[in-house]
Amino acid sequence: MQMTEHVEDLEHRIDVVHAAPVEERKLYPFPDGWYVVAESRELACGELRERTWLGQSIVYWRDLKGDVCVADGTCPHLGSHLGPSAGGKLKN
Repeated sequence: MQMTEHVEDLEHRIDVVHAAPVEERKLYPFPDGWYVVAESRELACGELRERTWLGQSIVYWRDLKGDVCVADGTCPHLGSHLGPSAGGKLKN
């Protein structure tokens, strides 16, 4: 899929969600509800991990303040993998 087709597809999905009555709205492509990625005690401050979650590559980490963060495992700009297995590291 070309980037312009991908953007148009996402814009269409957003329009469909906004046009639907509140009780019929779907948060596609996001899952409905909360899902466990990891247990809090498993993740140390400054640690970067990767995993496939619901069919998607994700990276997650605990920053130096102790907050847990989750992001797509693939860079949206260059398409490179961001996980530690590919050399991904956390920086301040």
